[in-house]
Amino acid sequence: MSLTRYIEQDLKHRIHNGLDLPCRLTLQGLSAHYRVSPTPVRQAVGRLIDDGYLKKTGKGGRLTVGQGRTTAATPPPAEPPPRPASQYQHVADDLVGLSFLGRETFLREQHAAARYGISRTAMRQIFERLAGLGILEHVPRRGWRLRPFRFEYLVMFTEVRQVMEREALRLARTRLVEQDLRTIIDRNVPAASETDTPQTDNSLHEYLIVKSGNLFIKDFFDRYRRYYDVLHRWEERDGQALAQSVRQHRRIAKALIRRDWPKAQDALIEHIRHSQAGIDRLFEGDRPNAQLFGSEFRQFIIEQLEAR
Repeated sequence: MSLTRYIEQDLKHRIHNGLDLPCRLTLQGLSAHYRVSPTPVRQAVGRLIDDGYLKKTGKGGRLTVGQGRTTAATPPPAEPPPRPASQYQHVADDLVGLSFLGRETFLREQHAAARYGISRTAMRQIFERLAGLGILEHVPRRGWRLRPFRFEYLVMFTEVRQVMEREALRLARTRLVEQDLRTIIDRNVPAASETDTPQTDNSLHEYLIVKSGNLFIKDFFDRYRRYYDVLHRWEERDGQALAQSVRQHRRIAKALIRRDWPKAQDALIEHIRHSQAGIDRLFEGDRPNAQLFGSEFRQFIIEQLEAR
């Protein structure tokens, strides 16, 4: 749900049900309450005026509550609308997707703020937060540079990931809960037949990271999780890779239940290398130093962005 739609539906619900309004009916007051720029507020107010829920009075165009038309194109929601996903999450996901396209891109705070319907200050705070994650870099007089994500970064990530997850498993041994591991097994369901799709749950990795109790391991995965999530969504399109992932998750969890640490570690490393093999197939050409993702994966990323 867009910010404009959310503001429209929230005010419509309040007015229709005779609830208190969240603030004064001014663009400034509504912008401050919803923590957005005036643009989505202005658009939402325009729709509410068209539907009769708000009306302008006086020379200054002051807003007052109307009764609403019974024939309004968008009727009032029966329940309060859910808040849309945070703008930080929205921007971060978009930029990670763009980085996989391999093009160097410069972003301006003002243009980005207008696109996402938030203030320039809020946009700068998001950019600074993403710079801390290594996704953006501030370049004086040019704006914010989006770092393209290339093949060698994924190779490096996989190498470090093996070390980090292996250490997380070692540190987590005394904190593992058998029922948690059985739940992970139950969520990874092999396909009943060749025509069925297996059900995968990737939470085993997060579970080991949290149970390790090591803040630096957790920080590494927090910084680069979004890249991995995109690759995991891509992997879900490959039935054979998905089935293999399900089997490996179950094998790791069962070894952990038996407290067979060497087998659990071997199964974990095998799983990570299996994921790397799938990553290698994303790139065009047979050259080991290939830089560009294959056309099918680039199209997948474009579709993910357009779906937003």
